Parts: sequence; structure tokens; C-alpha cells
Amino acid sequence: MSDILLDTLLKEGRELVLVLGPDGQIREISQSFATLLGQPRGALLGQPLERLLDPDRRPAEGVLDLLRTRQGQRAEVCVRGQRPGLRWVDLRTARVSADGVVLLGRDTTGARVARTSQVQLSALAQQLPGVLWTVDRSMTVTSVTGGGLVVRNRSAESLLGTTLYEYVGSEDPAVPPVAAHLRALEGHSGHYEFEREGRTFHARVDPLRASDARAAVETAPDETAPDETAPEASAPEASAPDETAPDETAPDPAAPLPTPVQPVHGATAWGVYLAAAPDGRDPAVTGALERLRARGIEGGGSGDLGCDDGAAQALGLPPSHIAASVAFGSREDADRFVAAWPEPVLGVAEFTAYCRD
Repeated sequence: MSDILLDTLLKEGRELVLVLGPDGQIREISQSFATLLGQPRGALLGQPLERLLDPDRRPAEGVLDLLRTRQGQRAEVCVRGQRPGLRWVDLRTARVSADGVVLLGRDTTGARVARTSQVQLSALAQQLPGVLWTVDRSMTVTSVTGGGLVVRNRSAESLLGTTLYEYVGSEDPAVPPVAAHLRALEGHSGHYEFEREGRTFHARVDPLRASDARAAVETAPDETAPDETAPEASAPEASAPDETAPDETAPDPAAPLPTPVQPVHGATAWGVYLAAAPDGRDPAVTGALERLRARGIEGGGSGDLGCDDGAAQALGLPPSHIAASVAFGSREDADRFVAAWPEPVLGVAEFTAYCRD
């Protein structure tokens, strides 16, 4: 990067630019970056980079040192200015010299919030005592989630692509589940009750109004009285017509689990977080690790939550907490693990691996 280009970016460009001296203090900062922080440029000069970072969301140890010394290095950091709220910035080392380092930034707050919201809403949906699904005009299940999926031989993958007709075992439009979905596809809400395996469900079916295509969304919470049955809910007609009802609603311990991964430094993965505490000796953490070992899962482990960059923010926990977790290469594998795991989890989060060197 030439000095002329750098000077232009600092004074006129919309890019977020920081120039740090050999001592790590800010020598120059672009007007766009100062505006993002809500402070005058002059007030920021001479401050160390660490002064801009939110103290509760500091990156893992060693990340800032890499930004200062390795060209092409990048890290997402959380900055705090005088304006209310926090901002996330993706910093990339553009130039390293004896005179200092040039960092280029990109405001990723919107994407970060959206990603965190998606993870938290997904984790919340998986804990609901019922099933939430959508079907299209052909009555095919196009999405499904909910704590009611955690039953033997049931997973989201086994339901996706299945038609409601196959579930009900009839294409008769007068059958209550079929009739309710047909009405929803025409824009009308409805509900019906049904019993399954001694448990009562109240299913509500509504048009999926936020979709361009016609679709229906059904929620089926378990409304059985507390003294009548077990605590888990199941999907409407959750068992095939010729399937014998299971004796218990716990996941099958013999069911195969997806293969965990061991992400290297800087890699991205999906973590399933089983437990977390300020002290790694906490029984919640050690107990979760013991249960992983009992299932023969060698990819699980524990460590600082801050080393899984992005996880602490998604879970709403301090990065200094010690977490028991297992990582997977895709969100699908992480969700499969959650569906098969015999107890609730803290949540699922996409993260960038640090502290692995």
C-alpha cells in the first residue's frame, strides 16, 4: 500500500483504517473509524489498540500480537466508543514495517448480530416442548425443529422431505391435520387437538406470511397434564402408522453420532456447548466430559470459551468461562448431535478456533 493511497484512505475514504506505531499506539485513524467509535480523531491518537476493545469481549490471547506482526492476519474484534452499544470490526493487517502496522477494518456488526440471533433462536427452538414445522403447497415438510424431535428414531433429517399425507397415512382432505394445513395454505389459521401414545397435543396451523411462496407453519406443543405422561413432546403423528410406540422418550444410546472435528488455529467450525462454568473443575463441566467419554466421543474437550471466537457472544457467557464442548464441520452435524444427545445443551455456535498453536 503506497503512502499516497494510505493518506487518501485516512482522510477521504469510507474504509476503516488504523495505523499503529511500533509501540502499539494509534498514530493515525481514518475519519470513518473515528465516526464509528463516536469520538474525535484527535482524541484517539496516542491510545493503545487495547483501549478501544470491549474488556468483556477481548480476543483470545496472542491474536492482537499476530495482527501487529503478520501481514494478511485478520481477526474480528469488539470495540467500544462513546456511542451506546458495541460494534464488531473485522481487522486485517495490510502492511507491516519497522515503522508500524496498517490495519484495514470492516464493520461486521450487522452480520454478527444476525448470526448470533440465528444461533440463539435455533437453540431456543430446540428446547421448546413441542415441534415447529413448515410445509409447502405439496404438503412436503420443508423445515422442522423443536424439543419434541428428541425421541427415539426421530430427527429433523428423517422428517424433511416427508409429506403430511405420509405422516397421516391418508390424503383425505377431511382428516383434521390435512384440513388444517390446506386452510393455512389458502391464508386461514386453524387448530386441532389429537392424542398420541397417551399424550394430548394442541396443534396450531398458520400461513407462513413472511414467505413469497405459499406455505404453512404448524406448532404442536404437548398439553398433557403433568401427571399423565413423560415430559418430552413428539411431532404430530411422530411415529409411522406401523411403528410400535417406544417405551420411553429418551434418545437411543446406541444411535450413531456424527464425527467430531479438531479445528486448527484460524479454522471455522460449529461447536455444541454442553456446560460452562468459571472453574473447569465445576461438576457440570467434568460431568459433561465424562458423559462424552462414556459414549466414546474422543473429539470433545474443555477450554477457555474465548478461544472459540464467537461462541461466548452467541451463548451470552463470559469468554473466561471454561466450557465442555464438541466441534463439528457443519451446522447439520451439530444439530444431529444435539438431537441425539440425551440431555439439553447450552447451545450451538459457529466459531473461529484460536489458542490451537
